[in-house]
Amino acid sequence: MNMNMNMNRNRILIIITIMIIILVFMVLYMQKIAVEHFYAIPTGHERPFVNVYDNDRNQLKIVLLSHPFTRDSSYEQYKQYKKDGFIILGISSYNEFPLITSNKHDVLNNPEEKAWKNYNYMTVVDGWLHCFRDPGKYIKNNNANKKIPKLLLSESDFCNTDVYKPDTKIKKQYDFIYICPKDNDKCDGWVATNKNWELAQKCIKIMCQNYKLKGILVGRKECKLPEDCAALLTTTGFLSQEKLIRAYRESKFILLPNITDASPRILTEAMNCDLPLLVNYNIVGGWKYVDTTSGAFFTNEHDLKKGLEYILTNYQHLTPRKYYTENYGAENSGVKFKKFIMKHYNEKIDLYKTRYITL
Repeated sequence: MNMNMNMNRNRILIIITIMIIILVFMVLYMQKIAVEHFYAIPTGHERPFVNVYDNDRNQLKIVLLSHPFTRDSSYEQYKQYKKDGFIILGISSYNEFPLITSNKHDVLNNPEEKAWKNYNYMTVVDGWLHCFRDPGKYIKNNNANKKIPKLLLSESDFCNTDVYKPDTKIKKQYDFIYICPKDNDKCDGWVATNKNWELAQKCIKIMCQNYKLKGILVGRKECKLPEDCAALLTTTGFLSQEKLIRAYRESKFILLPNITDASPRILTEAMNCDLPLLVNYNIVGGWKYVDTTSGAFFTNEHDLKKGLEYILTNYQHLTPRKYYTENYGAENSGVKFKKFIMKHYNEKIDLYKTRYITL
């Protein structure tokens, strides 16, 4: 009897021991997976890095470099991505990057920032997502003279069309909207240069004096306005997303005199609210959204009339949101992005079961 009891007790102890061993191995394995995942797919990082996801919002081992390194820690983060086998692509989201910006206010006073200003970013990327009419002017071969794969793709291609959309119940209050957040008391800083406030004032003066158009100037509160235009202009300070969307919906078209702007999100936000585009032909990025059905170009105050009158005459027939949703957005641009990755980096990542990839 005692012998049987001892045998049963031993069996139980053996089973418990085996179960404990299995449990320990499972815990260790899960920890290993968690550590590998943490290092392979780092999240919550700051610019200049941008995450990439599949259509189910699973993060992929692809990361985008959106502007120059501003500190040594950015370079250290890049090295970790490289070590973990990430595909690293540049993306033109900051002025003329990868070239040095021509914005006169882009002064880097921090020694760390200065060290990275003239860096050859072709040496750290596997390819480049650009916004340029002439990409060869901006994107060169790397040190080994190896050709860098390029794709015409911008962050603004992935505008959330469910958030930015028209609302026909909201009455139009303004003929045009111009957006230029104030960055100093003189209303003439980095942002003002980026949004070409100098040219904007000349255009606004023409639109007010010659065409009697009403406008809302977002971010220009307490800034000096063009002469004899105050009665037709409404100025605001910074607007929340909700209030900015309402300002879009209350306006008929958007004025973008910008030149040193690589990925003007306000352009695609406005066009998804169904605002036609009046855009500077010389803009670095964003020119591709202008079509005969979405808006018109101009280059300065002297030829503003042609583009402006095209929009005023054809306003009822222009369909900027339709043009965007048929050519851009998460799925259209994401399929294009996926094909680019599969063509050039198929050996590094498996996307066969992924419908599209997005930011």
